[in-house]
Amino acid sequence: MTIDDHLAPYLGDVRAAVHEAARGVTDRFDRAYWVECARAGRFTDEMWQAMVEQGLLGLGVPEEYGGSGAGITDAVAAMEAISRAGTPIALYILTCFARETIIRHGTPEQKRALVAPTVTGEQRMCFAITEPDAGTNSFAMTTF
Repeated sequence: MTIDDHLAPYLGDVRAAVHEAARGVTDRFDRAYWVECARAGRFTDEMWQAMVEQGLLGLGVPEEYGGSGAGITDAVAAMEAISRAGTPIALYILTCFARETIIRHGTPEQKRALVAPTVTGEQRMCFAITEPDAGTNSFAMTTF
């Protein structure tokens, strides 16, 4: 019995399916693959495409923009499962969380132009945080 099998009753059907889909990616593209790409200075394109094929990039995106309609918690379940395989997930995290503001507050046109292409893997998304007195420590940022 794997850890995922043990957790399945607690995760619920959707999250168990997300874990299974993520495992389908990490079984093919494991930590060794990721390290090889990092050392060669190239992006993990094949893994990214496998994530598209498994529907992992559509988690947390409304159906009308090509997503699964599931919430951000399901994207976090994918992050957990990918991390469990020892594979860094920074770009996945950045894409999922960076588009969240647009999903919640953007116009339909912004969602079509900026969010929908992240579901198909055509675009990746990130955000930058830096402040003169806090650097990248977002908890130390102040406003007035």
